[in-house]
Amino acid sequence: MNFYATKVSMGGFKVFDVVTFGALLYLLKYFLVDNYINKKYFHLLLFLLLLAIAVIGSLISEHPNKSLVDVFKIIPIFVFCRFLMLECLQDFSFHYKIINVLKLAFSVAIVFLLIQLIFGLKFTFYHTLNINTLDPFSGKIRYPGYFHDSQVQGQFFSVGSFLFLYVKQEAKVSFRLLNYFMFFMAVVAIYMCGSRSAFLGFGIGLVLSMLTIGKKYIGYLFIGVLLLGATVFYFQDKITILNRSKDIGSDLKFRQTIWKEAYKIGTEHPFFGIGSGNYEEYTKLHNPNQYFELENNEIAYFDQPENGYLKILVEFGFTGLAIFLLMVITPLVVSFLDYVRGIRSNGIILFISGAISFLVAFNSVYSLFDTRMLIVFSAIIVLLITYPKNQIYGEEN
Repeated sequence: MNFYATKVSMGGFKVFDVVTFGALLYLLKYFLVDNYINKKYFHLLLFLLLLAIAVIGSLISEHPNKSLVDVFKIIPIFVFCRFLMLECLQDFSFHYKIINVLKLAFSVAIVFLLIQLIFGLKFTFYHTLNINTLDPFSGKIRYPGYFHDSQVQGQFFSVGSFLFLYVKQEAKVSFRLLNYFMFFMAVVAIYMCGSRSAFLGFGIGLVLSMLTIGKKYIGYLFIGVLLLGATVFYFQDKITILNRSKDIGSDLKFRQTIWKEAYKIGTEHPFFGIGSGNYEEYTKLHNPNQYFELENNEIAYFDQPENGYLKILVEFGFTGLAIFLLMVITPLVVSFLDYVRGIRSNGIILFISGAISFLVAFNSVYSLFDTRMLIVFSAIIVLLITYPKNQIYGEEN
């Protein structure tokens, strides 16, 4: 889904975009259907508002043509979510089908990473990998799996790990143990990518799950936190995920410099931003100090400010960022309140935990440029919105 279907000079549309637009043309009547009981217009209105802001921002930007093409790429994910939501609302058993397919996708990613560990970074889909794959300070490899950027892989597995804990109570013991093993492997994958933010997001999501649906395991969690803390304290110099730079403070200081400059750009274009997809071109012209050096002494300008939220802020303004936050936070809050009131079952906490882990890690890198990450996170949000309120397909374990 993330492979290019057209050349970058022709818009850089991906396989996902082509398939989605094809599905829209073929199933247009179904896409426009409005006869289901649980009407969901909130996100539709938010999307239309975001699209309007994106179009206006592109038209008034310094690169309107390029930006308008980038805006056009926003539509496929909405079409995908619309079809997914329709299926889930009309057939609640479709939820479990989605979960199984996502588990399969994460399993394939884990197998790919294992093969990469054996044969090295030459086993990849890309001619060149992100510059942060090989850390110059520690000399350690941050494995990207089948992604271009290891940080994106960290977010990917941070979200997906919780799906392996979602198992029906009537499931066979062997199937349950297989899922728990894959959960463990997903956690190992987060470590192998060396992403601190992804690991932090995973930890917060895990604590939430333990405090809500896994209370009987809190004692084990407390012991695990103590052991983890002791390990970090005594072996921090040997832990790759912590020893990626000279020290965490210098890494944070570097990021804060970029963040401050990005925030300044956002304040200068507060309502509509600089236009979708224009960050790199804008920094070349107005902030030429935002670059990094490549091995061949060439320079590459940042196409994002090392922060997903600031990327959205700069390109869509404060209004666009507010809409994005409403889109993703509202389902989390509503779902959690439904869980507290007993309207929805325990399983929804695992989706909430996965979404929260992404939102935490999103603070370090804008990962939604990768279609695979975009599909997974969007599917989680749709599952939260359409989660059945009366446990139609059985209790979860």
